[in-house]
Amino acid sequence: MAKKNKTGLFRAPVTGAKIVIYVLLAVLIALLIILGRFVYRTVINPASAFDNPPEVTRVVATAAPQISMAPDETQTPEPTVTLSPRELLEQSADHDFMKDRVNVLLTGIDYSIEREGRTDFRTDTILLVTVDFEKGTVDIISVPRDSYADIAFTDAKW
Repeated sequence: MAKKNKTGLFRAPVTGAKIVIYVLLAVLIALLIILGRFVYRTVINPASAFDNPPEVTRVVATAAPQISMAPDETQTPEPTVTLSPRELLEQSADHDFMKDRVNVLLTGIDYSIEREGRTDFRTDTILLVTVDFEKGTVDIISVPRDSYADIAFTDAKW
């Protein structure tokens, strides 16, 4: 009885076509793994993209503590002071930095035909001016508005 030489994708002899098919299958599997990792890190769990993901703490509601008082005592709540927004800002300000100093932020745009009818203006000029009265100096920092920046998932700078 003669044995039939079975030929199939995973049987001998190995041909160039089979090698190409194996390589394409390996590349397809690698691409699927990379795509799965990308979807997991960007859609399902974005925090996994960072080395130290933020810790999530859960707050468990508990019953309020009971204060026992003698029957003849009454408890008067103490009022709390509500600060105005200016007072809150003054509490967080660095008063040593502002002593004998004035800071001014200058921004501006110029008129051009291309902007006519638009309402989404962006400033062309950003200058931070600091006047130090103690030293008698004026410092100016110019922030370039038209700087190139790398935009994620693109090959260009905008």
